[in-house]
Amino acid sequence: MPRKRKSSYTNTPHAQRMRLRRQSESCDAREERLSRQRQRQTESRQNETLGEHQERQEQDRFRHIVARRNESEEERQQRLIADKNRYQNLRQREIQNAKRSALLYDKNDPCNKAAIGEITKLCQCGAKKFTGESLGMCCGNGKVTLDQFPPLPQLFEELFTGESQFSKHFLSRLREYNSLFAMTSFGHKDASVQGWNPSVRIQGQIYHQLGSLMPPEDRRARYIQVYFLDTLEDQLRARGEHQNLNADILERITAWLNENNHYVRELKTALEQVRQGNINDKKIVIWENKCAQGEHARHFNAPTGAEVAILMSNEPTENRDIVLQLKQGGLRRISELHRSYDPLMYPLFFPYGTDGYHIYLQGRNGRKVTQLQFYSSYIMCREGNYLLLGRRLFQQFLVDAYCKREIERLKFLRREQQSLRAENYSDLRDSLLAADGDPNQVGRCIVLPATYTGGPRYLHEKRSDAMAFVRHLRKSRLLYHYDM
Repeated sequence: MPRKRKSSYTNTPHAQRMRLRRQSESCDAREERLSRQRQRQTESRQNETLGEHQERQEQDRFRHIVARRNESEEERQQRLIADKNRYQNLRQREIQNAKRSALLYDKNDPCNKAAIGEITKLCQCGAKKFTGESLGMCCGNGKVTLDQFPPLPQLFEELFTGESQFSKHFLSRLREYNSLFAMTSFGHKDASVQGWNPSVRIQGQIYHQLGSLMPPEDRRARYIQVYFLDTLEDQLRARGEHQNLNADILERITAWLNENNHYVRELKTALEQVRQGNINDKKIVIWENKCAQGEHARHFNAPTGAEVAILMSNEPTENRDIVLQLKQGGLRRISELHRSYDPLMYPLFFPYGTDGYHIYLQGRNGRKVTQLQFYSSYIMCREGNYLLLGRRLFQQFLVDAYCKREIERLKFLRREQQSLRAENYSDLRDSLLAADGDPNQVGRCIVLPATYTGGPRYLHEKRSDAMAFVRHLRKSRLLYHYDM
C-alpha cells in the first residue's frame, strides 16, 4: 500500500491563515493563483520520472478510494449527479462542435494528422475493423459467408509481399503487367489529369470485351489470343512491346498461367478438340453457371466440369454465356454478372481463375448475395488478403466493382418503375406543362429515387438540407456556396 499523503487541510495556524486569505481574495486573484498552480503542476509532471509518475497515480487512486469509502450516502448521490451532469455537458459540446466543424475550419491552421485509433475489432468472419465500424459492413453480421480466395502461389506471393528482388518494380507497374496478361479489354474513358496522379479516375461506363480465340491473318495476337500462340517464346514476343517491363517476370508469370490458370487450360483443351474434330461451324462457350442448365448430348467433347463447352453454331445459349469464335465475330461484351468477369480481367488477382461474382451465390439464409455484399466482404482487411497489396491495380478493381454495382442498380430501377410508383411523381407532368416542353419529344421517364446518390432528387434533398442548415446557424455568408 502506498504511503498516505499528509492532508493539506490540517488545523494548523498556517492552514487557518491560508483559508482566511482565500476566502477574502477576489475573483481575479483566485484565477491568477489557480493559473500559477496549474503551471507549477504541469512543470512538475513534465520533469517527473516514470517511477514518480506511477507512484503519483497510485497515491491518487488510493486517495479517491478512501474518500469514496468515507463519504455519506447524500455525498455519494451528489457526486454521481455531478458526474452525470459533467458527462452530459461534455457530450453535448462534442455534438455541437461536430455540427459546427465545417464552420470552425481555418485554412491557415491545417490539421496534419488525425488519430482514428487502431484496428482492434475482429468480426466473426475474420475481418479486422475499427471500433466504430458497423457489424454488417463485411458479412452482414454473419448472414453472408463466402469462401475466401485461395492463397497466392509462391511466385505471386514473393512479388506482392516484397520478398522478391523485383517486387518494387513489379508493384510500381502492376497495372501494366496485368494489362499484358488480361484476357479481356478494359473499355473505359480515362479522366485522369495529366502529370503525377496516384489515383484511377474514369468517366462514363466500364465494359469488358472479349475477342476471338485466334487473331485474323493480318493482325497480331492480343489479350486472350496470346495464350494460344504455339510456343512460350511467341507469347513473350507478343507481350514484349513494353520495354520498361522485366523480361524475367514476364517469362515466369507466362509459364505459370499457362500451366495453372483454369481458363487458359480449359480453353486450350477445347481449342485443340475443335481442331481435331474438324468441325467447320462451331463455337466455344464459357457457361454463365458452372453446371450448365439443360446440358444435353449435342455437346461436342465438352471438357470435364461442363464449365467450357464446344457447341454447334445452331445450339442455343443463355443471354449471359460467353460465346467465343475462332477467328471472326469481333469483340463481344461480357455481362457484368458472369462469374468470369473478374478473373478474365485480373489474372494477377485471380491467378487460378477463381470465380468472381455471379447471381447464383447464396448467403447463409438462402437469399442471393448482392454485388455490394460480395465486394464488401472481399476488400475487407483480413489475414492473407492480397488484394490490398495491389496499389493502383486495386484502385482500378474498386472502380470497376463500383461501376458494376451502379449499372445493375440502374437496370433494377428501370425494371421496377411500377413497384416504385413512378407514375405518382410529378416530374414528367411538370416538364409537359412547362413553356418550352414538347410532349412529342418526351420519351420514357425513368424516375430515380432520392436514395440514388447523384440523382436529381438526391441533389435536391441535399440542397434543401444545406439551406436549412444555413438558416439554423444564421450564416448568410454561406448562401452563396450552397446556391445552385
